[in-house]
Amino acid sequence: MYTTLNKLREHSPCGGGWHKLLSHLKKSQADDEPLSYLTILDSNGIKDVLWCLSVEEREREFNLYTAWCMSEMRELTDRSDLVTAIEAAQRFVNGSITVDELRSEFFDLGYPSGSNDDLTGLVALTTRYVVGIIAFKKQAFLSVMDHSCIRAKLLHAQLNNQSQTYETICATHENQLRKILNQAN
Repeated sequence: MYTTLNKLREHSPCGGGWHKLLSHLKKSQADDEPLSYLTILDSNGIKDVLWCLSVEEREREFNLYTAWCMSEMRELTDRSDLVTAIEAAQRFVNGSITVDELRSEFFDLGYPSGSNDDLTGLVALTTRYVVGIIAFKKQAFLSVMDHSCIRAKLLHAQLNNQSQTYETICATHENQLRKILNQAN
């Protein structure tokens, strides 16, 4: 899966990420040479690749990653409203329901709530971000959703005396995104 520096430049990338990518590529300005999303991942990390997916409207890859995050959240909760929202989001990504049906299911549930300080709250927060991302095209939520998903998994590991660290969870997320990008090529 490829883009170009000129295409990315059209979306006004942040200065730090832009200069980091140019430096990695040993370039001083944008051009139309094909640029792999995997190269961007290697250079700048997951946050910038997620931004690229959102601004370039790569919905399939974007939604596949979001659905994977939702499956990770599904393993952390048995709260029925969250499970219903997660399953609805996954059905949308799999093409089983329309965006209007997803919105309807989400509103019929009420707004999944919880505190940002506990596991259920983090799962609820992540669920709200995911539905916002895929049902309402709020791509700005993507890196926040990824971060809250990582935090929820880290808290779950701590509560269950598991040895996962922030770095290992981030690496798992990066590896999953790498798989999705590889499949798109």
